[in-house]
Amino acid sequence: MARGCSIELMTMDHLEGLVVGSRILRSGYGFGLDFAVHVDPTKSGLNGSVGEYNWEGLAGTLFFVDPKEEMVGLYMIQMLPPRLGDHRLKFKRLAYQAIVD
Repeated sequence: MARGCSIELMTMDHLEGLVVGSRILRSGYGFGLDFAVHVDPTKSGLNGSVGEYNWEGLAGTLFFVDPKEEMVGLYMIQMLPPRLGDHRLKFKRLAYQAIVD
């Protein structure tokens, strides 16, 4: 899938080499221009290809784009305060488990 220059710039890791890992940005992820960018699936322990980008919203929403798998995921819920457990991660894991080669 060809990506334009703007999308490529937005989805590349601009924190390369910095140690990250917090409630906002998980270990194994860097940060592009407005997106978390998956840079190391081994460190994150999460499904997704290197280059997958995503963001989680405060009230429970999640979207991810995985250019390698040509996959887009969108999870929509509005719940404040968030009482989600790991529903977003379950959704993402099930989406990747549904891929059949």
